[in-house]
Amino acid sequence: MEKATKTLKVFKLVYLCLILLFVINFILILIIQKIWLLCSSIAIFVLLIILYFMIHLIHAKKYYYRCPNCHNEFKISFIKDITSYNAGSEKKVLVCPNCNTKEVMQGKIK
Repeated sequence: MEKATKTLKVFKLVYLCLILLFVINFILILIIQKIWLLCSSIAIFVLLIILYFMIHLIHAKKYYYRCPNCHNEFKISFIKDITSYNAGSEKKVLVCPNCNTKEVMQGKIK
C-alpha cells in the first residue's frame, strides 16, 4: 500500500476518534457543566477542522479520476474535493473537463 493511502487511513481513523471524543465531551458538558470541558471541546473542534482540511488536501493532491465516457484522467482541486458529492468508497460525482459528462468517477492514486 502506498504511503499516501496509509497516511489517509491514519488521518481518517484519528478524525473518527476525535469526533467520538467531541460527542462524549459535549455530553459531559451538559451533565457536569465545567468550563474546562468547554475549553477542551473547543480544542477538539479546532483539531477536527484542521484534520478535515489535511485529509482533503492530501486526497486532492494524490488522487486522479477517470471519465467512464472518454477515459480521460484528471485531477480535481482542493475546493472541488471538498464540495463534490461522494458516491461510495473513493468515488465522486464529477464533470469531466474533456467531454463535460457528469458521472460517478472512480478515484485512484498515481
